[in-house]
Amino acid sequence: GRVQVTVGVGDVQVAGLGAPVKVTTGVGDVVIRGPWSQVGQLSLLTGVGSVTLHTPRGSLAGRGLVSETLAHQGPGAATVEASTGIGDVSAHFREH
Repeated sequence: GRVQVTVGVGDVQVAGLGAPVKVTTGVGDVVIRGPWSQVGQLSLLTGVGSVTLHTPRGSLAGRGLVSETLAHQGPGAATVEASTGIGDVSAHFREH
């Protein structure tokens, strides 16, 4: 299965990754947490705000002036996509 969340206005938090995840919000922050070993292709985007990725191997920040994007490849198979029009996107992954 796939986890898909779409919100017009509001913050979204996702904990755990048993399947591919896609989170979209128009206005609000997105926080994703889970085991790094399950993360495959990762795509984080904000129109206005910041993007950060925290893994057991270090942290990365998104690129851009007003909008920020970050694409990364993890060791697992689950696709992780998170985007917001206005707000911050952060992903925090632990070792297991």
